[in-house]
Amino acid sequence: MRMLLASIICLMMVLESSSPCKIMLTIISKTVNPFLFQAIVPAIRVKTAITEFVYKEQTRVTVVEGMKCHEKRWILKTWKKLGSQWVAAKERRMKLDGNGRLNITVFDNYVPILYSRMGIVCSFGPC
Repeated sequence: MRMLLASIICLMMVLESSSPCKIMLTIISKTVNPFLFQAIVPAIRVKTAITEFVYKEQTRVTVVEGMKCHEKRWILKTWKKLGSQWVAAKERRMKLDGNGRLNITVFDNYVPILYSRMGIVCSFGPC
């Protein structure tokens, strides 16, 4: 019985590690301060477009697709405006994988916070 259970668990791990991810990111501004946002997925060599947010409650949606998205930690970055220049503000790193939706909210401190998610596994970071 234990061998059967171990075999099933191993099979599930192999199937999961070879499945593609498709994650819809919804980025929501909760600040009146302008900022830039970008998600970087090193495992599949994908960077989302750097997106500018200029008003509170502004929302943008982007989709990340690829194989083995979970192998390296994702990087969620923000930049803030200082005078006429954009400077790095905050960064969060975590492993994400799955097929579903993920809401990322940015408040006055410019930290990208994962709020609600469905069908997404998060590990090795501030989930």
